[in-house]
Amino acid sequence: MRAAGVHPIVESESLSVVGLVEVLRHIPRIYREFRKLVRAARQRHPDLAILTDSPDFHLRLARKLHNAGIPVVKVPFTVGGTDGAKDLFGLFDDTLARLLAAGGKP
Repeated sequence: MRAAGVHPIVESESLSVVGLVEVLRHIPRIYREFRKLVRAARQRHPDLAILTDSPDFHLRLARKLHNAGIPVVKVPFTVGGTDGAKDLFGLFDDTLARLLAAGGKP
């Protein structure tokens, strides 16, 4: 994605924790990264935010971005993530349909 011009604000690896104890231990850092994303989005006001279906992080972020007037598209993260993403082709079709519905161009 970087080759296509995407400039990450937060590295996804910094949010990647597994297990209750790990999550609890990393909550301060995860919350700092969350605030960093919201602040950057408000400053840069992107045309569109594309988020995966991650209820613990992205859905909260989507609400903040929406309240800031930034359009948000939630796309499935994995095959089976939505009814339209039952296989790899469905995942692609579902993602593309969501992006086009948000005003993207093919």
